[in-house]
Amino acid sequence: MKKYIFIITLASIVTACTNQLVKPFEQSKGIHTQAEIVSNNVLIIFYDQRVGKQPLIKAIQRYQAETVYEYENMNGFAIRIPKGKNIEHAEAFFKEVEGVLSVERDQIMQLH
Repeated sequence: MKKYIFIITLASIVTACTNQLVKPFEQSKGIHTQAEIVSNNVLIIFYDQRVGKQPLIKAIQRYQAETVYEYENMNGFAIRIPKGKNIEHAEAFFKEVEGVLSVERDQIMQLH
């Protein structure tokens, strides 16, 4: 009897550890397009803590951009560029602001 229990337990463990057939990842164009639409007018901007955030806040107000999020621990902002304004122009504008270390477009990464 113990022999049968051992064999059944061993068989269960072996079958639980076998690889299952997995379909290759297929990226949906609809999701990718939606991701671009969601993030195409958002910039992530990091500033030098020694300079402070005031010059960047003033520049955001001057550009009439919307603050989406403030990364307090990382000294940065996520901002939304107003409709009708060019994202490339906005990147160039904010790179020239005193204390700005980097200006990057927001990206959405899908993990599967």
